Amino acid sequence: MTPSKIRFSELVGERTRAEIFATVLTAGPISRTQLAQRLGLVPSSVTRMLPPLLEHDYLRESDTAPQGRGRPQKMLQVNPDKHIVVGAKIGPAQVSAVVTDMAAGVLARAEEPIADRSPETALSAVADLTRRLLAEAPEAADRVLGLGVGVSGHVDSATGICRYSALLDWNKVDVAGPLREATGLPVVVNNDVNTLVVAERWFGQGRDVDSFAVVTVGPGIGCGLLLDGALFSGATGLAGELGHLPLDPAGPMCSCGRRGCLEALAGDRAVLRHLTDSGVECTGITEAIELARSGAGSAQTVSRSAFAEAWRACATC
Repeated sequence: MTPSKIRFSELVGERTRAEIFATVLTAGPISRTQLAQRLGLVPSSVTRMLPPLLEHDYLRESDTAPQGRGRPQKMLQVNPDKHIVVGAKIGPAQVSAVVTDMAAGVLARAEEPIADRSPETALSAVADLTRRLLAEAPEAADRVLGLGVGVSGHVDSATGICRYSALLDWNKVDVAGPLREATGLPVVVNNDVNTLVVAERWFGQGRDVDSFAVVTVGPGIGCGLLLDGALFSGATGLAGELGHLPLDPAGPMCSCGRRGCLEALAGDRAVLRHLTDSGVECTGITEAIELARSGAGSAQTVSRSAFAEAWRACATC
């Protein structure tokens, strides 16, 4: 197999090599000695695993000037231009997609409203966006690594199936299969908040933190967990489903069919309902936020009260 045709999955299929690549991605530029220390490996193991990653241009090694006396150190970093990847998120009103390089540098992005939440409509929109964005990327056919999709709710990442999403009203929907067929790309699927956890771990505030939580508040309320450096979803894959914790049996109806869930008390619809019940006209959550920030008179007071009520519900969890 020629170097230009080797598959990334084949190159990092060996676990230690995959850990080396991921560590350079998140911590680079990094020396071989620092890399071995981070992974708890002897330097000879790092040296043995590096050549294929260097030869196929997934990693690059460059000299850096020493601090003080001494010889220049060779520092490893990922070649961001080796591949591009596509990421997509499916929401209840729109789908969005982005093309990035291997260092998460955004090359192109787009979003598209959807007429309904049916799987056929949403998946067709994701496929269309993927093709449109890749058409804008140079040499995309030879460089695209795959498509990652975030979906709310209970997602079986091993099969690419959304087991259940109250927000989308989906039940046992194959997400990966139709998108793989429509785009011709490898497809991975996970809960949308879990994808944020991975993004923070690799590229954001969680680079040097082994355990943290990401909580999202919007149309739904979600939570993703990283524990001891690994994504944690629990025995059934529902560890982060904060939005459907029942808090008030007499509360408003939730999208899951029960009353008084956190989502029904603190999600976007709860904020907008508070405004409507108080006689404040508002076209959507963006306008509600703007009213709270820079509105005037009773409209601002009511808007701020709506958000305060939502956060009090969140604080009880």
